Amino acid sequence: MYERNFELELLHILQKVNSNNAEKFVYCFQIDISGEKFMAEVDEDKLESFEWVKRATHGRAMFLKKKALDEQFYQLVHFEIERKLVLVPVLKIYMQNGWKNMDGVWRYVEGTGAIGPNCTNVYGNAEQKLLTSKGMLEMHAAIEFCEMRHIIKDVRKSEFLMAFICGSVLETLMEEVGYPIRFVTAIVGTTNSMKTSCAKVFSQFLNGGNDVELTFASTKGGLETFVPKYSDAILLVDDFMPADSKAEMNYQTLKLKSLLRMYGDRVATSRMAGDSISRRPLNEVHGTCLITGEILPGIRSSQTRVLQISLKPGEVDTEYLGYFQKYPLTLPTFLRGFIAYVAGNIDNCLRLLKDHTEFYRKATNFSIPRYNEAAGQLRAVIDVVYEYLETLGLDYEKFCKEWAASICSIIEENDQNLEDENYKLQLDEILLFNFNISRI
Repeated sequence: MYERNFELELLHILQKVNSNNAEKFVYCFQIDISGEKFMAEVDEDKLESFEWVKRATHGRAMFLKKKALDEQFYQLVHFEIERKLVLVPVLKIYMQNGWKNMDGVWRYVEGTGAIGPNCTNVYGNAEQKLLTSKGMLEMHAAIEFCEMRHIIKDVRKSEFLMAFICGSVLETLMEEVGYPIRFVTAIVGTTNSMKTSCAKVFSQFLNGGNDVELTFASTKGGLETFVPKYSDAILLVDDFMPADSKAEMNYQTLKLKSLLRMYGDRVATSRMAGDSISRRPLNEVHGTCLITGEILPGIRSSQTRVLQISLKPGEVDTEYLGYFQKYPLTLPTFLRGFIAYVAGNIDNCLRLLKDHTEFYRKATNFSIPRYNEAAGQLRAVIDVVYEYLETLGLDYEKFCKEWAASICSIIEENDQNLEDENYKLQLDEILLFNFNISRI
């Protein structure tokens, strides 16, 4: 068509969808120069510029006649697109993972693809993958998941965290039925209580357990920017502890309160945009948060947004903990099967989540209204898990009843602690003691 030293071939098209459901098309080409192949991805609004070809080929691609180069290149690119448009695949990529309603069909997207019906050429953000253990049977993964209750010797605490995990991967669906998860879970314990190791096992099911590690040493803005990246997943923020000065302690507490408000009230915060400060994207909340710390200070309104699991040294069964640390793909293998079940039975699961949450919420009578809702949500999630286990031929009715009772027991303890004036005084004393120790 035109004299040039290269050939263009359109391989596929990426349809990228951001968190606001805005779409952008990216065209993926192969460039051939005398048998040497180069790959290039170019946004649709930059297709007409020859610069992307020169950049991909390190300046080696050229037209032999440079006169009217722009027109030559424009016609070349559009000819190739028209020739291959109906032949090449269009890969839909969601930049934010989790549950997506695609033309009335709910699917869960993650880095390796999508879970649900008719998921060909649908992918999530490649930075977060729900990896699975090859060869592990779905039933075996479910049985192993149930064994996680023994990680903490007081099984009620493990079972609360297990329900929190399952609720976290359904958070968007809980929003859909009108019951977003409006609480943060915290594992609180002294040094050597193994709270961090325990938190990782119960939260880091993405990327084979090798997920990003966030701590309260990060800035407030830094923590907030990670919130939208964990949709229908758990953001783990580790190690809230007394600081070396009053100013640092106030800043630590400010970061804690920000997380509690974002997740407790599902409030998005604005963040700086790369191109303009006049339009600031939002750090929207579509997942859950698990934090660890030695103590969680705060006024009563903040404390009601968090449900605490207390840990003491020796309370974690190191044998069970070590097993799930050694086999980190056990939990995501279970979750993939569970998510697939929900996607394949979405109408029933949505109905169950809504109706059972409302029923259990009304059946409880904690002094904190959001605790009633939390109990209803987690018990409804357990009911969904129970139905899933039944499809695998597992009779876990007694287990699930005990599991539901554990949820109520843990929440009741939190409710009583907030009502106990001595407990609140104890928090202040411990905080003051730790603060003074940190200054010595």
